[in-house]
Amino acid sequence: MFIRDKSVVVFIISMSEQNRIKSIVKLSLFITSLAVIIIAIKISGIDQFLEKERLQNWISGFGSKGPIAYMLLFSLTPSLFLPGLPITVAGGIVFGALWGTIYASIGSTIGACLAFLIARYFARNQIENLLSGRLKAIDEGVEKNGWIFLHEQLKSIDPVSAARIHANDAQRIQRALEIYTLTHQTPTQLFEQQQKENKKFNFVSVILSWQDKEILNQKIEQRFDHMLTNGFIEEVEKLFHRGDLNENLPSIRMVGYQEIWQYLAGKYDQKTMREKAIIATRQLAKHQMTWLKRWENAHWLDAGKANLCESIFNHLKLK
Repeated sequence: MFIRDKSVVVFIISMSEQNRIKSIVKLSLFITSLAVIIIAIKISGIDQFLEKERLQNWISGFGSKGPIAYMLLFSLTPSLFLPGLPITVAGGIVFGALWGTIYASIGSTIGACLAFLIARYFARNQIENLLSGRLKAIDEGVEKNGWIFLHEQLKSIDPVSAARIHANDAQRIQRALEIYTLTHQTPTQLFEQQQKENKKFNFVSVILSWQDKEILNQKIEQRFDHMLTNGFIEEVEKLFHRGDLNENLPSIRMVGYQEIWQYLAGKYDQKTMREKAIIATRQLAKHQMTWLKRWENAHWLDAGKANLCESIFNHLKLK
């Protein structure tokens, strides 16, 4: 047992050192790339073009087609890492506050969609390869040694989290190790940082819940039936046939996904799948209620009562 613990410590230290070196290299590459972009902007004179007066003259030069040119320019700012403030100000001067805001909103929306499509279809593989490479050690550890072994790893990294998480709670163990692998910080460290930030604010906790359990169960059943009607099975079916996913992944073990996945695998029929998913959702709701009851100074409101907004505002006035 002691030999196993030592091997765990050695594995964690080596993994941490490798991650630290990779982070330093990536940071250096990012700073270098940023410097190259800034120098290129200076040499090309693009920074002068982004001056308010030049932008205003450029947009005005298109005449009636100025709004189209403006929105196209604005849509390129996220992908080209251009500053949006001078473009927004120029639009307000040329088109006025109202139409300037409308054109800027349309341009920024198109730009966000364009950046998403670029990330989705051109950068996704690189990101997936990066993440899968960093998390591969966790998956291999599970297959080779099981979750109890990974719980020992977590105990070496973050004893506080390990004491809080049961050795058989696979999902929480994996989440804790993934947090450490991706951020180089333990869940306990991140929680302590969050608590320090929270002290700067005065939080008011308001919890909406269906106090009548029968109504809650009806809502859960109606919600799942609505999801089935709107293509939930088809959504999971696409994931099922992708070929790179399996039922042991945390995303597939989620309530609803897990039951439909097993239905598609032929483990039971659709009626049984529906029943199992609804039961699992009820159990999840019960766990959530138990967790929420631990919140200190929380104000509970029945979700079935009228004038909820007014009740919340009245409660906030007292704070």
